[in-house]
This record gives sequence, C-alpha cells and structure tokens, in this order.
Amino acid sequence: MSDVATGPEIRPRTAPAGATGSGAPTIATIVAPAPRTAWKELAGADPLTIPSQSAGWTDAMVATGRFRDRSRLYTFSDGRRFVIPLVEAAGATSRIGGLSSLPNAWGSGGVIGDTADAAVMKSMMDDLVGLGAMRLLVRPNPLQTEAVAAALPVSRVEIPRRAHLVELPDDTDTLWKHLLSGKSRRSVNRAERSGVRVEHGTGEHFATIYHSLLPRSVEHWAGRQHEPEFLARFRANRRDPLSKWTAIARHLDGDCHFYVGYLDDDPIAAIVVLRQQNAHYTRSVMDKARAAPVAAGHLLLHRAMHDAVEHGCRWFHMGESGTNAGLAHFKEKFGAVAHDHADFLVERLPITAADRMARSAVKKLLRFKD
Repeated sequence: MSDVATGPEIRPRTAPAGATGSGAPTIATIVAPAPRTAWKELAGADPLTIPSQSAGWTDAMVATGRFRDRSRLYTFSDGRRFVIPLVEAAGATSRIGGLSSLPNAWGSGGVIGDTADAAVMKSMMDDLVGLGAMRLLVRPNPLQTEAVAAALPVSRVEIPRRAHLVELPDDTDTLWKHLLSGKSRRSVNRAERSGVRVEHGTGEHFATIYHSLLPRSVEHWAGRQHEPEFLARFRANRRDPLSKWTAIARHLDGDCHFYVGYLDDDPIAAIVVLRQQNAHYTRSVMDKARAAPVAAGHLLLHRAMHDAVEHGCRWFHMGESGTNAGLAHFKEKFGAVAHDHADFLVERLPITAADRMARSAVKKLLRFKD
C-alpha cells in the first residue's frame, strides 16, 4: 500500500507540559495523516498491536464514507516514533462526533510504536487534547489502559470496560490439552461428531455469508434484551452493514478471517477473527436453534485459536464481555482471562452525560435488558 498524501510537519515551539528542564524527550515532528509505510513498520514491530490499530483498518473505515483519516505520526527528539490511529466522523455529525481513537463498534485505537514512557505518552495525549475537538474519545488496547489513563487530564469521562484475552501457547497441543477446559474439548468433539463442517476464508464472498446470518442473531438478541425487533435490526445494520465487512476484507489484505460452520450444507454459525501478529475474535453470529445444540460456535472458535497459534500470534483478544457472566464463562473455558480497562472521553460540553440520560430513559421505557 502506498503512502497517503501527508500534511505539513508541525514543530512544537515549547516542550510538553511537565517536561521543561527535565531532560525528557520532546516532540520533534508530527505528520498527519500518518504515512502508511512508517505506520506499517511501527505496527509490525510492536508486540501488542492488534489489527484494529493497523493502517489497513483505518483505510477500511475511510472507505465506508463515514470517517476521515486524522491519524498522527510522532517523532521525538530521541528518535522514537509512534502512530495514533485517529478518525473524525464525516458529514454533518463531524463536530459532534469529534475525534476518536477509535469510535464505538470499530475496535481499539491508542498508541502503537516504540516503548512509550510516561513523559512521552503525556506529550502525545496533550497534543490530542490540544487539537480542540468538541469530543475526544480514546479507546486504547486493553493492555495499554493504565499508561493512557495516567497521561490524560483528570477532567475526563471514564467508561469502565471488561475484555477477555488469551495469552496463546507456542504449540497447538498445549492449546488443546492445557488451555481449553475439558468441557470445551467435549463441545468441540460433539460438533465434529454432529457433522458440522467448517469453511474458512478471507474474501468478500465469506463476508456476505457471515452477514446473511446476522438477522437470525438479531432476532435472538432482541428477544433476550426485550427490544423491539425492528429497532434491533436498525441498530445492527447501522453498526455492522455488509459494506463495512466487505471494506474490511478488502483493506486488511487477507487479515480478516471468516470461519463459517455448515450443517447439511446450510450455514448455521460464523465468526470473524482479525489476525496479524495478534488476533482479535471480533464478531459472532448464528442460527441459535440449529447451532447451539451441536456446539458449532465452540468448534469455530477452537479452529480460529488453533490457526492463530500456528500463525505465531501471542495474544488472542476475545472482545468485550461487560458484566455478562454467561459470556465471560464461555470465554474463560477457552483459557481467556478478564482484563478490566476503560475508554476515555475528554469533552468541552457534557455530551456523554446527556446521551446516557437519553439512552437510560429509552431503555427504561422498553424494559431493555443489557
């Protein structure tokens, strides 16, 4: 992928707050949008980077027509370099939407690159806050939360999150025998005995199959949450339209993996796993009436983890679990460990508080169950 056109270099006139006279490195240059060659180099060398922090992911976001690229490449006076994926909502909502790294439903952003100490992290967060957006959202990699929290202003909104992550072993035998619980192994075996067949691919064809199962999951989610089905369909299609997944499949260049489970030649379940040096199990859909009895979801997840180990991934992110005890238990049967982390909002107006009040009122009216 070639570099995008970049804006002028920005040279700060003063040292970052708190760094004057301390000998701490200062920001030498900022290039925005971040050049793709440097971005890919830094992401590839960072052992914690996940696919949503990649240049291809931001390119997929821009390709949907809903975002503009505002990513930033920082070079410090000691030679260290970092990229922060950053986007702005396109169109009429741009001012309200502000800047995000990254927005809801688009995974984690935050800092990638060389080792960032506290002074360096603070310099970058000060720069983001100094851009003057009405609303700045930072959703860092769950393994990076503490460093970002320490660098942001105390006058922020903090949204608690809980994600589950698996630190993968070096070989698939250890994965099967020691990481998966006995119950998970039995479920995988049951799926295979029941005739569940798995297909795996990375192209737009598989994105279409995945998306064809979304309405069946939406029906189940709506019933469980006591939400009108038309509203659940609207939210799901706004969050995850087919165009989003075809753009991701195209721009991640073989790193967006779809695993589809078939029974009697009918697709009954599918998951999406983004995979580069680390993997992220990011979506799951199924025809629950047919997939649950034969444990199709267990088989798909095991295949994806098996492939991630063979690919050399160290971390397998299983996404947000929130306070859902059942979801947490399912992930923990595959060796996942809960990581409490947070999203951070710096706002010029109390937009989030007003939004929470409005959402709470609607949920109460619908008797919605999170």
